[in-house]
Amino acid sequence: MNDIERFLAIAHFEKPDYVPIFGFWGAPGMSLGCMKNTHDHLIATGMPRHVGGCVDNWVWHDVEGWRRYWGTTSPIGPGFSLAWGAEGFRTTTRREGEFEVIESESGEITRQVIDNANTYSMPEFVRYPVRDRASWEFYKERTTPRAFMTRNEMHERAKKFDNRTKPLVIGAGSTYGALRGLMGPEGASLAFYDDPELVRDIADNNLRGVREHVFPLIERLKPEVVA
Repeated sequence: MNDIERFLAIAHFEKPDYVPIFGFWGAPGMSLGCMKNTHDHLIATGMPRHVGGCVDNWVWHDVEGWRRYWGTTSPIGPGFSLAWGAEGFRTTTRREGEFEVIESESGEITRQVIDNANTYSMPEFVRYPVRDRASWEFYKERTTPRAFMTRNEMHERAKKFDNRTKPLVIGAGSTYGALRGLMGPEGASLAFYDDPELVRDIADNNLRGVREHVFPLIERLKPEVVA
């Protein structure tokens, strides 16, 4: 069995040749590798130096080398999107004692440990990017894509997945999850009561983006996983 056959057997409650250590994108555990500090510690305590999987400043190195050594696997992604070119936000970072504080043009403020990309401890989300109608309109304008892939180009780039041997995953997000990410759990929960029209606008905007820029990929590629 290859990876996709194994995955489908498990998903359909059939018997695979073996059950792999399988990690999904978004919450992969250590199926794709580990943070640099952890990787350094593993080598210091006996893991061979040739084993890849080091995640250095959010860049994964030699994931396949890690998988071969530890016996892990995960789905593949398409590696391209149908829309891009949003203006985004400028950020500034300053150090405060043992922490760094990141401030965004959106008004978002995040506090985290120094070198968090290689250590990782959950940041403190001091202020979220969307807090009211005005901050939402600013956020929406700055995150609206400006460039788009043609359908012909999409079909050409999708051809390499037609005979894939690994399961394919495409992210489509979630309704409440998107709102929570923009406003925080408390702000999102209160908004349902205080400003339901704002909640509806955010949900509608996200849905339009998924329909226009994600659904065509799903229809063409027919992924095994939509996350």
